[in-house]
Amino acid sequence: MRITIIPSDEKISINGEPIVGCDVSWIPEFVGDITGVPQKVHAVQWYDDHGEIELVTRDNSIVITELGVFEQAITKYEERKLVIEAAEAEAAALTAREDAIYMDIDMLLAELESEETPELNN
Repeated sequence: MRITIIPSDEKISINGEPIVGCDVSWIPEFVGDITGVPQKVHAVQWYDDHGEIELVTRDNSIVITELGVFEQAITKYEERKLVIEAAEAEAAALTAREDAIYMDIDMLLAELESEETPELNN
């Protein structure tokens, strides 16, 4: 499984399919080799069986051999995907209802236009 996490964009990508707006608040800070102080994560790259944590500083990437805490990315990705799919389904249903209303209005207007207007006798 290929996973990319970019906390600043709230983006998680799994197998090349990105989703934005993911909860990334759970991502911890890591101590870099140059600064020696905890740093925020710029990105996490996972390639099936190994990966790296890129920090926001010029510290070297941290090599990882297991997902560990970053396994949560899969759950957060799936949760966000469900929210997006539900919103899309709701939007599609709303559009279908609006289309039905407009169709009813168009039918009523067509009926009114097809009726002969009686002439008024003065």
